[in-house]
Amino acid sequence: MFLGQNYTPPDPNEIIAYSMDFVDQLSAGENIISASARLEVISGPDTNPNAALAASTNYNGTMVTQLVGPLVAGTKYRLTESVITDLGQRIELWSELDCQAPT
Repeated sequence: MFLGQNYTPPDPNEIIAYSMDFVDQLSAGENIISASARLEVISGPDTNPNAALAASTNYNGTMVTQLVGPLVAGTKYRLTESVITDLGQRIELWSELDCQAPT
């Protein structure tokens, strides 16, 4: 499911924490028990996008955070964060990152 907005274009040399809030996807009393992320190329020259997943995916309550970077300038990415809940649901949210060279 689309997060609802794309992220501000990152500088290729930055490492940024991208957070997604799953509160609207969870039932009352439902809890996240694990989280993961993947980074895919929509267009552009990056041939190894998952190398930019800078650390393990973290979650706290309904918020899931992934450190991403550095990225390849001229590449448009889709960041997907996935969770498993204590009720057995697998839920995914995604947004796009359009990495441009700094001006």
